[in-house]
Amino acid sequence: MKIVFMLLISFSVFAQDNSSSKESDKKIIDFERIKNVLKNDLLDKEAEKKTKILKKQKIKKLQSNKEKYDFPSEDDIWGFLSEMWLVKNAPILKWDFEKVDFGLEHSFSKFLETMGIYEKKFKILIVNTPTITHMGIPGSNGEYIFLLSLPFMRKLDLSKLEISLIMFEDYLRVENQYLQKFVLTKELKQMLGKNFHNKKFDKKVIFDVVKKYDNFI
Repeated sequence: MKIVFMLLISFSVFAQDNSSSKESDKKIIDFERIKNVLKNDLLDKEAEKKTKILKKQKIKKLQSNKEKYDFPSEDDIWGFLSEMWLVKNAPILKWDFEKVDFGLEHSFSKFLETMGIYEKKFKILIVNTPTITHMGIPGSNGEYIFLLSLPFMRKLDLSKLEISLIMFEDYLRVENQYLQKFVLTKELKQMLGKNFHNKKFDKKVIFDVVKKYDNFI
């Protein structure tokens, strides 16, 4: 009887141990599954994050590339056209030569202040030719570019005040947009502020306007 009782106890303990072992194995298996799910979820999130970053970079690059094809607005176009005209006519104007500082910028700035005109941006370009005696042309963002002939100033022995008066006359012409109205074509006006990405750009429009600079000046 004792032997049977001991066998029953042993079998009961074995059954409990076996059941506990299975539950433990099940917990381990479930934990591994959870780990795999979390791992895959993190990988998916990381992949999604990288995809978003790459997408943003691509959009930014495309936008940056597109902006390269922006045509200047009317405020910006005049500086470009005037400088293009100056470069085109450099052999005639002869503005690229060594010259002393005549102090004309300071004297003209003071002259404008006496006329009640302040904070005007301008450049004075001395040219070594009698072909053009003096001329004002528009620059970018309301800037003024003044051309002054060195032979002309020397020939008449002009004082700084006299030169300022001449430049003021040219200033008023630019301010009233005489040149701008003369050279601005219908074709150029239609191009202002437009974007030409993946579109045809007609360079002839620009060259025609620069040619009109020649006619006006």
